[in-house]
Amino acid sequence: MKSTQMVAVFGALVLAGAAAGCLGSGGRKPGDKPDDPCGACDSLDAIREVAPGSAEQPLRERPSRVLFDMTGERAYVSMGGSVGKPGTTVAVIDPATGAVTTRLEVGYGPAEMALHPGGRFIVVLNRYSNYASVIDSVKRKVSGYALTDYYCEGIAFSADGRQAFVTNRKRDAVLIFDVETTGATFRMTAVTAAGGDGGVGMGSSPLLGSRSQGVLAPVQDQTAFNNFVWPIMKQVGEGNTGPGCMGNACHSGVAGRMNLGALPNGDMQRAYDEVKQRSLDMQPDASALLTKASRNGGTAHSGGTRWAVGSAQYNTVKQWMNGTLEVGGGGDGGVLPGDGGVVVTDGGLVADATVGPKIELKELEVGQNPRDIAVSASGKYVFVGELGGLGVSVIDVAKAKTAFHLDTNSMVLDVAAVGDLLLVATTNSSNGLPCKADPEYVALGAQTSDDVFADVADPTCTRGYSDIQNELAMWEISKLTEAGPNPPAVRYTSDTAEKSEADFEGELARELQIIQGSLPEQLAVRGTEVWIAMSASREVSQYELVTSPPGLRFKRVLTTGWNPTGVAISPTGKVMVTNRLSDVVSIIDPVMLAAAEMANAARSPEERRLALEATIQQVAVGTDRGRYPRTAVEIGESYYYSTAVFASDGDKSCNHCHYELNSDGKAWGIGLVTKFGRRSVMPAWNQARTAPYLAEGAIDMLDGLRPKVEEISLRIDYTGASVFGQLATRDTKYRELSFQLYGEQLSFDEMIADMVAFLGNDAHLPPNPNKFSASDPVLAKGKQLFMTACVTCHDPATGYSKPSALGPVVTLGRYDDFNRDESDPNILGALLSKPGFVFNPPSLRGLWDRPGPFLHDGRARTVREVLLPPGSMCLKPSERGWNETKTGGVGGSSIPGTHAPTTELPCADVDALVKYLWTL
Repeated sequence: MKSTQMVAVFGALVLAGAAAGCLGSGGRKPGDKPDDPCGACDSLDAIREVAPGSAEQPLRERPSRVLFDMTGERAYVSMGGSVGKPGTTVAVIDPATGAVTTRLEVGYGPAEMALHPGGRFIVVLNRYSNYASVIDSVKRKVSGYALTDYYCEGIAFSADGRQAFVTNRKRDAVLIFDVETTGATFRMTAVTAAGGDGGVGMGSSPLLGSRSQGVLAPVQDQTAFNNFVWPIMKQVGEGNTGPGCMGNACHSGVAGRMNLGALPNGDMQRAYDEVKQRSLDMQPDASALLTKASRNGGTAHSGGTRWAVGSAQYNTVKQWMNGTLEVGGGGDGGVLPGDGGVVVTDGGLVADATVGPKIELKELEVGQNPRDIAVSASGKYVFVGELGGLGVSVIDVAKAKTAFHLDTNSMVLDVAAVGDLLLVATTNSSNGLPCKADPEYVALGAQTSDDVFADVADPTCTRGYSDIQNELAMWEISKLTEAGPNPPAVRYTSDTAEKSEADFEGELARELQIIQGSLPEQLAVRGTEVWIAMSASREVSQYELVTSPPGLRFKRVLTTGWNPTGVAISPTGKVMVTNRLSDVVSIIDPVMLAAAEMANAARSPEERRLALEATIQQVAVGTDRGRYPRTAVEIGESYYYSTAVFASDGDKSCNHCHYELNSDGKAWGIGLVTKFGRRSVMPAWNQARTAPYLAEGAIDMLDGLRPKVEEISLRIDYTGASVFGQLATRDTKYRELSFQLYGEQLSFDEMIADMVAFLGNDAHLPPNPNKFSASDPVLAKGKQLFMTACVTCHDPATGYSKPSALGPVVTLGRYDDFNRDESDPNILGALLSKPGFVFNPPSLRGLWDRPGPFLHDGRARTVREVLLPPGSMCLKPSERGWNETKTGGVGGSSIPGTHAPTTELPCADVDALVKYLWTL
């Protein structure tokens, strides 16, 4: 929208007022788009994907992470919200009473937080805003902002507090910031460097929370308004009449005008919200607040010498609107002294500038969807956990580069550097395949490797979903070296790792099988004390670190609530856990735990556990205080994230492989694929729009979920001589558990139906920060190529799949020259009911955020490997092209190229196509 249009819009808002629906939503907030006068009123809807037939659900604010201040007197909880309805607040809790003392407005989707080593300032990363919010823990208020980028996920400070390392999911990179603190002043500035690939990308964007347009400047905040603008509004009135704006006829509320005079004692918060609606970020000279024409000519606020262009008052307000008014400095108007606060600088950045040094994580093996981050005690290394890169990237701080990679072959959910130990919360390193000693493997005479995967067997003999475990990996940092190879981690695994009917006992050391609970989401460490939030089993588990020799000892596990994702330990030893789905925070007092344990020492283990859990204080932190879950969609959601409660061994959930409805970055051998075949893990978003499912496109959502969940649900508890007897036992178990959890008896099929309702109710698609622009010649070329080469199988408007009758799915290059037909015999009945064989390509929506592997069996690690043929000069080092043609396969038939239209593309065209795919 052009600036001339903006003036007209703001003039209309003065007349329309609350009738536009803007004021009822709280008005503009820091972080609203500069080209969107109504900010939060419609910017959410602009990016929200709503599935057909979606039903409105209770508003859940989703507490995701928790952080104590330096004294432990207050805890800060980020209320992240959901993808479609991001939260905007941090709740402040008094651990002594459990009371929520206040809520602080931050950006969209607050997630990770970090306490600066100085102990005063807390930095909050806002996932859907391109800035971080800075909280002054002494004043317990948001004091300023620091420009970052969208999808900043994790933050860690150097020991001296002079640098901040921030992981960025959008870029698969780490950003470095210089930090300065002096008393009540905090500066966090992006380190600039020459070169790069377009920098931090803080230009105008339709994504939530955009602050920047043209030249970037420090983001104005409410503290600056309170200290500088508000006093001017109270003191100055048009023509020197009335007690400032408060008594001015222009702001009396008549005809929907900005009503400041009617507010009791001049409500500063309401004034801030309403004024923000009429100010243009970075365009003060086009704002109705300063330049709206008066009846007598000139501007409405130019009576006498006050508000005259160039006056101290005018310049102060203009600086505030332009984002250059320093909270602690008083601006160049010098109207009022500041009260300290936060000064945020921009380091001279402009749109499309380069932020650096931007540390590129290695291609292929690492770097996909980095999130959690930790700094070694020596300050030599920064450890970056990757949700999709199957390991930890280790950054050498002095060299400002990725030094080496620690492979886990599993999602990394958190990292913690404790003395000389690196602790990594993760899942199993296996892929659901048989081991080399497995009788089936030996009988078939299968090779140990092929030209697709390095190994077609696993280190354990467990197969399918029974391979899913929960682990804590441990390395000694002093023994790590860039030269490598590095020693493997000691991996503590699930206490039930060898209890399932598909497990082989004796493969794992008994002393390593100590991890209780399912899906270790976050670590909290204080001294030798370790607490782990176990998100899939509704629990938090406690361990003790043994330093010589390094080891881990289990202490206890406690149930807290639905989907615990955050845990923190206060300086006084209290433990706080955020239960994300139910909007509840659990407070665990070690003194009360010890007393309950002593008093119940003679009772059974289960009775002792119940007695300990009775001491946990549960604090509701959301605005909706109703029971969770209370709708079919919410029951399905709880089942998706907490399937482990219903699982055969308590270890597995849907969220293990389809983490946060995305992919875990692995190719899995599962029961639906015979022999040693693998399947790429597909995201679970867009379910309502991507049917039919499986590579063969043979089933709908309900039929697809039922056999998958059946493999993980209570098989170990089945009894009865017949299949019908086993199913009856399963339903009995489900009805008992569902009654305990939901207050109603639900069968297995009813639970599956509720999960279908959850997956289909919304798209659950994260907003894309990469927007298509027809004026970008590279994107325009990429779109042209897509419309030429890709639309046969992928919808040209959305990137959704278009099932096509392309014949049987054949894996190329497997087992030397034998191309195995990958059609699943378990669903041939469904295939026979179709007029012809259908191949169902995956949706490309959200491809920018999806980690590899790609293709139906997970051969390709990158999209470029999908598009390029073997030996292509366009391949990057260590990439392998899979767009190939093969003859002499099944029945001697010729197999066309996997993606034939892109085989001969020039390298520049490949880059353009990939860039366009990132915008879908």
